[in-house]
Amino acid sequence: MTIREDHTIVAEHTKILAEFLEKTSFDDLPKDVVERAKLTIADTIGVMINGSFEPEMQKLYKLLPEGEEAILLKKGFPKTNISMAGFANTTSACFVELDEGTPPSIHPAIHILPPILALSQKLGKSGKDLITAFILGYEVQDRLQLASKLRDGVYPHGNSGHVGAAVAVSKLLDWNAEQIRQAINCAAALPLGTSYTPTLVDTTIATVFASFSSPVAFIVKDLVECGFIGYESALGDTFGYILGKEFNPLALTENLGIDYGIMRNYFKFHANCAITHPALEAAANALDFTIQHDEFPPYKPGLLLNPDDIKNIKIVQGTEKPFRVMTFGKSKLAAKFSLPYSLAVFIATGSAGTDSYSEELLGNTQIRSLGDRIKLEVDPALSENAWAARIYIELKDGQVLTGESSNIYGRSENPSNASDLYNKFCVLTKGVFSDSSMNEMWNTLTNLEKQNNIRDIFN
Repeated sequence: MTIREDHTIVAEHTKILAEFLEKTSFDDLPKDVVERAKLTIADTIGVMINGSFEPEMQKLYKLLPEGEEAILLKKGFPKTNISMAGFANTTSACFVELDEGTPPSIHPAIHILPPILALSQKLGKSGKDLITAFILGYEVQDRLQLASKLRDGVYPHGNSGHVGAAVAVSKLLDWNAEQIRQAINCAAALPLGTSYTPTLVDTTIATVFASFSSPVAFIVKDLVECGFIGYESALGDTFGYILGKEFNPLALTENLGIDYGIMRNYFKFHANCAITHPALEAAANALDFTIQHDEFPPYKPGLLLNPDDIKNIKIVQGTEKPFRVMTFGKSKLAAKFSLPYSLAVFIATGSAGTDSYSEELLGNTQIRSLGDRIKLEVDPALSENAWAARIYIELKDGQVLTGESSNIYGRSENPSNASDLYNKFCVLTKGVFSDSSMNEMWNTLTNLEKQNNIRDIFN
């Protein structure tokens, strides 16, 4: 197949996708998809609120222009313009590392929800409008992930999310298929070339990669309304040649309206990179942790070990991908992308929640020393399940504790329940909502389709 023929096929499937997006309404969406979307929206708002307490965010808020268009998800809910509200609310979520995701590697909600939450407030849109735009934007970003394979080292924030966000914005605006097609092609031409490296070292620039999807989506809106025209091979060029190694346009349209990507998403209960989760779940199995539904995090420790009693730990997985996070940065964000630190603190304290990345624990010499004794091996026999792991914890007295995991709690194969997400929301929003208002906000968000005007939620 020639490049020209390949581009023609991409254009054809982009057109089919845009036509589907135009005609799909709230009433066309399956009930289980809507329910999943509402939980995802509520969970993401909790994560964004929690990140607002970070010192970098507190400084950023002071630089934002005052406005009346959309709220910042922080204490007091001050307002700014829609572009900066989207940018800041996304950034705050990225500090926390508790936002949802969809395998193998994307986090659609933090790209898509902030811009349409802001625009819905400006336009006075309903809960049904927001849910519909969210699901369809999510769908496009997930299909881009399935269609492409990013090059090694490319971080999946700030690229496919631009397209998902632009689609969601265009749906809120009731655009026709041609306008949506132009939005897709324009957004696909404006990706960030993001690297995985800054997540592994003591920097915080990676927290804003996804944040650019909001301003880009609004720029695309203005461009399309002014008559700017995108190019038809944009999706294939960007995600099949520039950022990616291959692109399958059939994935853009296969089972449209039948299989929704949001039904494959997962909710996080460890406040760190998802690549570390198989090892943590295997450790929970080895140490007889149980899942309880009364508080967050939901893990109830069985056996807690003194790090000094552990000789070494061996993790076995079927992929080399975890080697990427076998680093040991000193900062909070780098520690969240560190398998040695996250596993060591989980074993020592029984948790890898938001409090597990405090300065006190990051400087704990026992935990850091244990992290140095953690090794990773690859077993091809586990390669069919990227999230499977085995762990061997060798104690100094000669005892070896073993555990394994194949289904991470919170994923579609091992789903959490609504009470887990409610408990998580309450912990993450403490200091912004009172106990009674936490419950009221949760009920509002999980019944979002009943909301006539999004503006009323945070008033």
